[in-house]
Amino acid sequence: LYESSLYATDDSAGGSLTADTVLGGVRYDRNFTLRLFGFVSGDFAHDDLQGLDLRSISSGGLGWHAIDRSRTTLNLLGGFNYTHESYSDSTPATGLHRNLAAMTVGNDFEHKFGEFTTFTEHSFFYPDLSDIGQYRFSLDAGSATDITSWLAWKVSFSDRYVSNPPIAGTKSHDVIVSTGLDFKFSH
Repeated sequence: LYESSLYATDDSAGGSLTADTVLGGVRYDRNFTLRLFGFVSGDFAHDDLQGLDLRSISSGGLGWHAIDRSRTTLNLLGGFNYTHESYSDSTPATGLHRNLAAMTVGNDFEHKFGEFTTFTEHSFFYPDLSDIGQYRFSLDAGSATDITSWLAWKVSFSDRYVSNPPIAGTKSHDVIVSTGLDFKFSH
């Protein structure tokens, strides 16, 4: 289960919106053997600067625990998804809705450096099955260093890429780099 959001404006005269992004999702994995597992997931995104009201991706498929050690894990995943996208610009009457079937290819990687620092990386590639030249890519990477048992310092990088944005004048990439404190609510 994950969620992140970013909202920012420019404070100069006539300031404008510089970021309005909300990302969230859930995934459930079920081991079939020591190495093979199945997964289902739902990922959701809103990005005002790309004119994206809502993108929902419902995925399912198989995964393989390629590396499963105490300090390092790597899971490779593959399957299919159904994607629904709702785009709009300043007028709802010109909104665009897309439904598409796509593949889901990705990985989850985690490595612990010493006792206090953990690096994680999750990347997914979604090629559109109806138009091979169209695809989406998502990358989330970051590190967290424990300060206390309940507090950590976190640095993260996130990139969402759309090969051909459907709203003219919008960017293909949405990159977010952030740092902050991470509060732990577990034992």
